Amino acid sequence: MNNHKLKILYIFILVTFFTACNKDEINEGLTDQESEITQNENLVSKDQLGLEVAKNLAKNLKNVELRDFIKTKALEAFDGDYNFLIETSKNENITNKKSGQQILFSNFLSEGDINDSSKKSSTTSQLMNAIKVNYPLLQIALPEFDNHKVAEWDIESSIPLVAYLPLRIKDDIIPAYDVEGNYYQLSASTPPENLVIVVKQNERVTVLDKSTKNRSNIFDDCEIIAPAFHQNDTNEYHFTDDLINQSNLCSGGGGSGGGGSGDNGCDRDRKSTKDRLNKLKFNSMPSFREVAEWHDGALEIEVTAFFGISEDSEVSVTKPFRGSRGQFKNCSVFNCNPEWFDLFNTEIYTWDKDTYGDKMLYVWIEKDGGGELELDLKLEFSTKIKGVDIKIKPEFKITFEDDEIGQSIIEYCDNTDGDGYTYSTGLMKFQVKQ
Repeated sequence: MNNHKLKILYIFILVTFFTACNKDEINEGLTDQESEITQNENLVSKDQLGLEVAKNLAKNLKNVELRDFIKTKALEAFDGDYNFLIETSKNENITNKKSGQQILFSNFLSEGDINDSSKKSSTTSQLMNAIKVNYPLLQIALPEFDNHKVAEWDIESSIPLVAYLPLRIKDDIIPAYDVEGNYYQLSASTPPENLVIVVKQNERVTVLDKSTKNRSNIFDDCEIIAPAFHQNDTNEYHFTDDLINQSNLCSGGGGSGGGGSGDNGCDRDRKSTKDRLNKLKFNSMPSFREVAEWHDGALEIEVTAFFGISEDSEVSVTKPFRGSRGQFKNCSVFNCNPEWFDLFNTEIYTWDKDTYGDKMLYVWIEKDGGGELELDLKLEFSTKIKGVDIKIKPEFKITFEDDEIGQSIIEYCDNTDGDGYTYSTGLMKFQVKQ
């Protein structure tokens, strides 16, 4: 415990050294004073780091080679979205086309003159170490929204604002800076008029501390086989989808087929195949915008299916789905309407009613990060196993900025022919078939 506190104090001192913005700017855009939530010191230090990076990056965007580097790296879409991690890109060189001088990308993120190598080296090293230890998922993102496409960014003539997405958004404010160092307040709910570079936490990568692996409390004691795509002396970097899939393999697979006892009058009694997710569609464009904020870029949707085993005991399986904003809607010149999003017949479980009961609960969320602060969702459903009524109260956590899309009860005797049975969470509908 004492070592943990000393570590946070060390990081806080480093961050205070880096932070050049005034306290009012941080308070306006970065802290949440809601009475039910206590202030998290580690969260504040992360936000200070992120804001410092955004401010320095904005000032250095006068360099066209830096703009070209950011566009190129974002278009690589290493995790499927237009972003890249600072940790994996910090040691890449950017070459000045006129002078031939090579400058590390990390130097553009720290305070001071990028050409003053004597001061820059020490300052950059301290900042990169602070990010590695305290904010390893900090990234540079170019979210696409409306008609603003990353591939169409004219780097020669357009110098965008650089925003920092706080781990907890307050009063709809996202702080941003321009190339002259001027401070702006963007709306979190209303898209800006132009493309914006966003410094934020990555939503598709999981960092595992090498000293503990964080395995027992995140992945239910499941041994992680998926290789890290990057590692340093402190952390391993894994694609979250790989870890989720590995965890699902560890949890089993829902029986060997057949519906269990019954009168064979239901589709699942006559079929031995697994339940599959077919398609989903938001109920309206306001429903879509409620969970798809402009600053989040592509959508990271996850569904967790809960099955009962006995009173207050359950198993679950989680499936992730990733898609660009355009895949969820169909737009004409004048308006947009929700579009069916293909879930590619993703397997859930083979539903053995004698083992898992006659009902299950699907919980849908859109992942937006949110730092260390977690919230417990209150979940409850009733099912019947071999004629015995039981009540299930699953434990389910989301982070502060995750969006709840809703829940649905799935019944064993629902039709699974054709496109399957269509359920609604209130914000969207989805189909389950066999």
